[in-house]
Amino acid sequence: MLTERLIRAAPAKASEYELKDTGEYGAGTLSVRVYPSGRKTFAFGIRIQGKRRRTCLGQYPELSLAEARVKAAELATLWQRESRVLETPDAERTVAECFADYL
Repeated sequence: MLTERLIRAAPAKASEYELKDTGEYGAGTLSVRVYPSGRKTFAFGIRIQGKRRRTCLGQYPELSLAEARVKAAELATLWQRESRVLETPDAERTVAECFADYL
């Protein structure tokens, strides 16, 4: 499990590496990527319909661990909702549902 203390103490190494959080984010993973320069960034990745999606959430310490966890949970919900929309054939959806998804 990630902690502020663990992230702060993570040393720079010759190549980049990741520290992963054990929290529940749907099927996703929150991680901290530590670069050789010492820079640390939060990333969130999730596998949807067999495809991996990954995004950078922000740089540590400008973005705290608590804030990164909130963003990760929001993204997991958004991406999972998006995948359900893509899985539902348009023939089974009303015009209003399609229009709402379009906006």
